[in-house]
Formats: sequence, C-alpha cells, structure tokens
Amino acid sequence: MRALGYLKRNPISLVGVLLLLAFVLIAIFAPVLAPPQEFQMSVYDTPRAGFLATPQPPSPEAIFGTTEGQYDIYYAVIWGTRTAFKIG
Repeated sequence: MRALGYLKRNPISLVGVLLLLAFVLIAIFAPVLAPPQEFQMSVYDTPRAGFLATPQPPSPEAIFGTTEGQYDIYYAVIWGTRTAFKIG
C-alpha cells in the first residue's frame, strides 16, 4: 500500500509505471498486433515489403515505413519488445 501512495504523490513515477505496463502489454499481445506471415520461418524474422534499395515512407502495408532492406519497422518494433524483456 505504501508503493501506491508513493505513486500517487509522485506523478513522474506513475508515468514510468504506466509506460512499463504499456510495453508489457505490447510484448504480450505481439501476435495480435503484428501477426507473423504464413511463409516466415520464425516470428523474429522481420518481413520484407520488397527488394528496393531506398526506405519507404509509412503506408497501409507498413505503418511505420520500411528500412533500406525493405524490412517492416512496425513489425520489428512490436516483436522487439519481447526480445527486450527476454534480455532485460
């Protein structure tokens, strides 16, 4: 109960806890938020949107856009939260 009282008195701590909770929820719901494609060998293989040499801006297919190798940034960020919690 003291911890809850501390969080109520310290809004910066509350923001930190809420941010951590958001990352935990993203890690738990990664398969729903960014479902792996059928042909992927592993969920940690970031899907490609093509083979162009230039990054692409955000689009309906790649919400955050793509990297130079045409890897979907949104997919990598969502599944990367799971990796971060495994390492951390």
